[in-house]
Amino acid sequence: PSATVPLSYSASQQPIMPGLNVTVGSTYTLIVNNYSQDNNGYTISFGGTAQIYDVTPPAISSASSCVGTTITVDFSEPVQCSSLASSGSDFTLVGPNGNVPILSAVGIGCGTLASQVDLTFSNIPAIPSGTYTLTNQSSSILDKCGNPIVAGGSVTFDYLAPISISASGSTICIGDSTTLSVIGSPSSGATFSWSNGSTDSTITVTPSFSTSFSVTVTYGGCTKTATQTISITSPPTVTVSPLYVTICSGTTSLTATSVLNGSSCSNCSYVWTGNVTQTDNNVPSSTVINAGIGSYTVNVISASGCVGNIVTATVSGPSSPPLPSCNILYVSPTGSGNG
Repeated sequence: PSATVPLSYSASQQPIMPGLNVTVGSTYTLIVNNYSQDNNGYTISFGGTAQIYDVTPPAISSASSCVGTTITVDFSEPVQCSSLASSGSDFTLVGPNGNVPILSAVGIGCGTLASQVDLTFSNIPAIPSGTYTLTNQSSSILDKCGNPIVAGGSVTFDYLAPISISASGSTICIGDSTTLSVIGSPSSGATFSWSNGSTDSTITVTPSFSTSFSVTVTYGGCTKTATQTISITSPPTVTVSPLYVTICSGTTSLTATSVLNGSSCSNCSYVWTGNVTQTDNNVPSSTVINAGIGSYTVNVISASGCVGNIVTATVSGPSSPPLPSCNILYVSPTGSGNG
């Protein structure tokens, strides 16, 4: 008997379905639904005068790579697991920097047939983000009916390499800014989502306290995330001793010391201005100058570039023209001191 298309037949009906009058060149699909989810198998056979056969070769339908060094390849139909070369020699991969070696091929869920295969590629040296072309270079891959894949079939896909964040300064002074840039993303086509809400590939931030910034990059249907911590450091504090001093003539020593984060700063540098200008880095004697009568200022800079406060010291002469013998006496209510 004949029937119209589509034809639906339930499990409660006779085990032999009504037939279809088919037309040469047409494609028909049979769907078997195990709606009761039982474990009983079934067999199926076809009768009638029509000949059923498959002459359509398999092909690569898509490829993607979102995890590690693996490319997942989808075929247009299941292929024989035994026809896949485990070495991955059936495929070639070409990207922005040329050929990328394929190391292995493993059918996903392979028993007899597989609709997908995982290819492992070499990432030494690391390959960049960009568009890649995957080609099946041989015709050894077979579908269930033995039809060979056509050599030379290819697909393209976008690959997102591992990403990181570079910072113009990972430790900055409070109030300063730093620029964060994404490393490893493609030159175009990617989208960015920063933890501070920005959607640019490069951002400039001015955190008031130590903060971690993260970015999520989306490209080719894949997403990857990177994080960078920006540490905040306080500026050093400088003091000068003596702050006020009187001399008869000549010079006296002025000594600057600095404190950073509660401890003595051993690698701070000092800049003096006045009758002398002195800049010495990381030399203990740089904290001492020989100063004549006048005013002197000093500021301190930490090793990370944070500029501290400015202190002015005054060296005075006698209030009246000195006698032939000038003496400056220092007195103390505690009975100590030197003159």
